[in-house]
Amino acid sequence: MQVDKAVFCPLCERSVSLCFNITESDLISEDWFFCQCGGWFHKGLFDQKIFNIDYFKKFNEIREIKERIDYLIRLYAPLIEDGTYGRRFLDVGFTINEMMSKMKDRGWNCYGSEIIDKEVFENKFPIFSGDFEKYKINEKFDFIHLGHVFECFDSPRDAFTKVYFLTRDEGYILIRCVSPELIHTLGLKGFGHFQSNEKRFFIPMQWFKNMANLLNLDIICSVKNISKRMNIWNDYHLLLKKRTY
Repeated sequence: MQVDKAVFCPLCERSVSLCFNITESDLISEDWFFCQCGGWFHKGLFDQKIFNIDYFKKFNEIREIKERIDYLIRLYAPLIEDGTYGRRFLDVGFTINEMMSKMKDRGWNCYGSEIIDKEVFENKFPIFSGDFEKYKINEKFDFIHLGHVFECFDSPRDAFTKVYFLTRDEGYILIRCVSPELIHTLGLKGFGHFQSNEKRFFIPMQWFKNMANLLNLDIICSVKNISKRMNIWNDYHLLLKKRTY
């Protein structure tokens, strides 16, 4: 349906004229706006309190979750380790400790960032607890992983810039996000990610590539993922490297 009053895309700031009422479940429907930049967003209620202890317990109970995270590490860790001597790893929005545990086994010093109070987690690793966009981190890292967290940020642009400055020279950034391009291929039901209570945006890969070019980050690889060997699918993976020049 056409938009009656001016709505602007939070990703590219263009005026948006297309809106779709999406039935997300038997009880929830939401108006999602589609921008010509390829991004999707909504103006409905989004409350970070949904990411509470019950949410994390439910996530930890997902079948084969540890095996799927292990597969992700086996794909990317050798490439990253070959390209940097540093071994400081930050997992932003980690939900469970598994990725940090596996990276520690590979010789990395691991840190986590999560919005929920750190007392909920086993104290195996240093945890930055709270809103990633708001608190200050006085550290730098050789590898930062952000798995499906950009969709939840107030300002993806500011969060991306913060990640850039947290990354050491020659360091790597691995971003995983829902792929809005797949909506047109898979259909609404097949896509499966319309959850307005958990996500603010669907960000096209090209948006991140444009930001990477602005910040002089090298794009090492970019892939769309539909494999159910990952813990989340119908998304894309973007591996970036910070230049020294």
